[in-house]
This record gives sequence, structure tokens and C-alpha cells, in this order.
Amino acid sequence: MLYINSAQPVWIYDVPGRLIKELSGIGLKVWNGTDIDNRPVVPGVYVIKIGAGKDAFTQKVVIIGR
Repeated sequence: MLYINSAQPVWIYDVPGRLIKELSGIGLKVWNGTDIDNRPVVPGVYVIKIGAGKDAFTQKVVIIGR
């Protein structure tokens, strides 16, 4: 599980740039390692993007296994 406390929207992408999940709303957001259809993602590298424009922040995360 990945916990993010942000008023900004959060997008999760795979390395080729496909959108995996979008988390919106104000406050604590939780990514449980699933895609848009709530299927578990495969182990690998994912990019978390928080916010937009010049204030955007990105971070890579690694899912090791289930």
C-alpha cells in the first residue's frame, strides 16, 4: 500500500507512460497496487505524479511481488 496525503490529484503510470490509476479528492489517498479496473498490477516500476504544471512532483516506485 502506498499512502499519499495531498490536496492535489495523483496519477500512477507504468514506465511506457500508460495511465494505471488516478486518485483524486482532498487529503489521504491510498494506492493498493491495483489498476483502473481494480486488478492487481504486475511487479515492476511505476511512476507516481502528484499535481500538475510547475508544481508537479514525480517519484518512481517499485512493486516487488505479491
